[in-house]
Amino acid sequence: MKNKRYIIVLITLSVLLNLNAQSDISSFNNLKVNIEDTCNTYKILVTGHLHGSSNNKSGFPASTLLGNLDLINGGNYAFMVSLGDLFMNPDTDIDNYYKSFFSKLSVPFFNAVGNHDVFGNKYKQHFGNTFFSFAKRTEIFIFLDTEINNGDIISEQLLFLKNELSSIDTINNIFIFMHRPLWAEEHPLMKNIFTDNTRSFLKTNYNTTIHPLLISIPSNKNIFLFAGSMGNAPASFFYHKENNITYVATAIRDLPRDAFLEVILNNSYPDFNTITLTNNPVKPLFDYNLDYYNQNSKSTSFNWRLLPLYIKNMLSNYHFWFGCAVTALFFLIISLFIKRKNRIAKN
Repeated sequence: MKNKRYIIVLITLSVLLNLNAQSDISSFNNLKVNIEDTCNTYKILVTGHLHGSSNNKSGFPASTLLGNLDLINGGNYAFMVSLGDLFMNPDTDIDNYYKSFFSKLSVPFFNAVGNHDVFGNKYKQHFGNTFFSFAKRTEIFIFLDTEINNGDIISEQLLFLKNELSSIDTINNIFIFMHRPLWAEEHPLMKNIFTDNTRSFLKTNYNTTIHPLLISIPSNKNIFLFAGSMGNAPASFFYHKENNITYVATAIRDLPRDAFLEVILNNSYPDFNTITLTNNPVKPLFDYNLDYYNQNSKSTSFNWRLLPLYIKNMLSNYHFWFGCAVTALFFLIISLFIKRKNRIAKN
């Protein structure tokens, strides 16, 4: 009986892992990643925060994205990667995205979900699993969900990640795409780079579980950790390398500095190109390093003139009122408990 239960558990885990593996057909435009056998080199396009400005309430993607559809479709890319916050609000914006972006895209498109993407109920209904992978040539591409457990990679997702990293004998380059740069939050050199990002209340398990898993990979494998949540960064890119692990963040904000990252793969260490979306000059990726951020990141002072706007935005956000209701309920329960305790004491 115990053996039967053990077999059932193994089969269940295998099915769950396989559901997330080899997902090389886009759930956004139903295009499959096809790389011709005669092609020695192929390219992918990577970016994040495609809803653009944090104040974008249009229901459409960033104008710098929509204004460069010809660049994407004409770039001969094997596929395009979004690093989360694809939508401002998927429950209301999906139809607009289909009409203006997904239906016009001739490149397979994939997304590593961000906090905005999993807001509401419609994302998984439309686009399926929020963590998955596929392998091509000498690369494996792993998409993680940094929102499902508030930044922790645990449970089924951790089993999935371990399973994918256990079968990399023929793999040269491991790409792991995520929204939050979990790798930066506690890193002594990077922890103050993205201070305006969504973060966990407590420490995530990146340092205790994920990083040890990555550094146990043979040093002849190149590991690339991509993230798309950059707060109020001074550029569309961030780059840092330690041994065989390369850290990259990239995102657009519907600003003059917006740019895409092109990754060129040829069975060895990839090449990277930065591509402006506005004709403003951009530097090579490697120039957007720790020195660049230490010299160009500026803390912005509080603008008291915007206080009425902040108050208006707070009062119009249902999360604020939900928090007020929960707090009121908590104090009501405490008050009733104290009254009951006092009543019992008097009797």
